Amino acid sequence: MNPFFLILILFASVVCLLISDYKKHSGFKKQLILILAVFHFSLTYFFYKFSLESFKDSYRLFINYDRLSLELFFNDFKIKTLSKFFMTSIAFVAKKVGFNYLTLCYYFSFISFLGFREILNKISLEKNKNLAGKLIIYFLIFMPSIHFWTSGFSKEAITFFILILILFTKRLEKKNLIKLIVLLSILFSVRFYIFFIVLYGILCEFFIKSVKTSIINKKKLFYSLIFLLVLTFLLISEIYLGEFLERLNVYSIKNGMTSIPINESNYFERMIMLLFRPLFYDSINIRTFLISFENLFFIVLIFSFLTKSKKNTKNFIISNTYVLIVIISCVVFYSFYMYNMGLANRMKTMFMPYLLYLLILRNEE
Repeated sequence: MNPFFLILILFASVVCLLISDYKKHSGFKKQLILILAVFHFSLTYFFYKFSLESFKDSYRLFINYDRLSLELFFNDFKIKTLSKFFMTSIAFVAKKVGFNYLTLCYYFSFISFLGFREILNKISLEKNKNLAGKLIIYFLIFMPSIHFWTSGFSKEAITFFILILILFTKRLEKKNLIKLIVLLSILFSVRFYIFFIVLYGILCEFFIKSVKTSIINKKKLFYSLIFLLVLTFLLISEIYLGEFLERLNVYSIKNGMTSIPINESNYFERMIMLLFRPLFYDSINIRTFLISFENLFFIVLIFSFLTKSKKNTKNFIISNTYVLIVIISCVVFYSFYMYNMGLANRMKTMFMPYLLYLLILRNEE
């Protein structure tokens, strides 16, 4: 099939969705969904150009799809190779259908757009009438780096979409069990460690809500589960990550414009890098300079929120066990090996939407 017709099909699908949403929403949400679509799909072209210029993994995978070997895959199967096989299979089918790399980027961008659309449909602007609440919502919907990293042929696009669907699914209801299993199965194929983090979060949510005890005891149970999680990560890092981090340290010295050698940073420095860097003094090009604005705004937002939020946290923690577990797990895990500010910015797509959503819920109380 001609890529031009594939783009027309995609364009028609987007237009139909926008018309449907425009009729459904009222007030400023009508304009927001249109602005969101234009903003998101505009960044797809920049993702495409970036992939070509930097010879990004997804582009290499797309042009080397013909090296896919089922026999080689099954003979040398490892969980960590599953995502590569999954994405290569998509590239293989896409090329057979007639996709070029740009067209495939726009189709994957459509997948992540559905995630942003879900956020906009579920979040209430009316409950967040104050300035802080509106700023968090707009930041969540229009955070440039999340749009950029999810707007092309990438694992981030699929992972982001699945995480958003799981977030807004009533996870403990039996009627949603099949939907949850399907989403988790895809997540396992794309990013297996996120699958385990999400599964742990769901199990913790089920366990805490099933236990018949006081809110105070449930809060203590939550902290115990967090301690168990951190302890597990520490044991895994001690047993398995030693040699990996040594190789990564050598790699970090030789590669990447914003790399920081692992042996020259401690755990908390890497956590700060993951959450808040690059800042202006880290800027080495226009992209990192623009990201520094995003991070500065996020720092101000967090600081402002923490200084003004004095509400009781007991019920909030219990009500949002799953979201908190996923956020903490991702931050703790990524901080073990994060060596590059570009990579840190990309990995934020795994937990930043959850973190901002949590701030929105807190503001609504």
